[in-house]
Amino acid sequence: MAMMKAVTVKNYGGPEVIAVGEMPRPTPGAGEILVKVVAASVNPVDYKTREGYLKDFVKYPLPFVPGWDLSGVVEALGPGVAGFARGDAVFGMTHFKAGAFAEYAVLPADAAVKKPANLDHRQAAAVPLASLTAWQTLFRGGNLKSNQTVLINGAAGAVGAFAVQFARQVHAFVVGAARAHDLDFVRSLGADQAIDLSAEPPPRPERPVDLVFDTVSGDIQNRSAALLSPGGLLITIAGPTPETSANKTIRSAYHGVELSGHELQHIAKMIAEGALKQRIGPVFPMSAARQAFEAVEKGGTNGKVILDIAP
Repeated sequence: MAMMKAVTVKNYGGPEVIAVGEMPRPTPGAGEILVKVVAASVNPVDYKTREGYLKDFVKYPLPFVPGWDLSGVVEALGPGVAGFARGDAVFGMTHFKAGAFAEYAVLPADAAVKKPANLDHRQAAAVPLASLTAWQTLFRGGNLKSNQTVLINGAAGAVGAFAVQFARQVHAFVVGAARAHDLDFVRSLGADQAIDLSAEPPPRPERPVDLVFDTVSGDIQNRSAALLSPGGLLITIAGPTPETSANKTIRSAYHGVELSGHELQHIAKMIAEGALKQRIGPVFPMSAARQAFEAVEKGGTNGKVILDIAP
């Protein structure tokens, strides 16, 4: 059996359960591709998976390889795969299948797209989960339209930064909420207004708010809910919807992310055309995977945390 080097979770728990060792190299099944991974990004869902928050939904065999986002080179094609060839540079998302933090990973062919030439593998690995979450939450869940006003919490984060740019491209009025030291970056993404909702008193948007896209939860979520116009929608990816709000006429909902090669291809086209910006944060070798997880859990990094997989 062919083996590979991989980041492993030996049992559910804190960062101490992370190890780097040998695992069997996966084989692509029907409709799948095997990718030789060059870089992967670490997301909050990865440490939540490690801690066992998803174990009621997905039964990972222990030990398992975590990781949803990757960029690399096609190594082999499973039966029935068309549109890819061995040697293609690709990026994509494994979703609940996980397995991205290894020298080789399998993912559905319809969840991968060819890497734009203007992205290196680190940059490409930072795209799939964050961009699809932003796109689907805004347009599937939030049904955002031209000339509406959207308030985006955590607008300087990976998901929020994509959301600001997507919303501007459909000519919405974008209010980006972020920490004070990130407001210039949020403006550089195209936000019409950048505010710090943690300030006292919190600043108000310049226009009535139709949609709140929350990536933060907690007090900031509650403050933004109070700014919604009657009948407005708060949609969150960060946890529970607000139980109470000064605004009693709003709607609220939680939104997740789905695999979608079609939507990821559209996003890749925008990247190839230079229409999207992103920030890469700390980069760790695979041997320092535990530290990469700790950086994501601690928060406050400017840009996505990246794991270099290929030597």
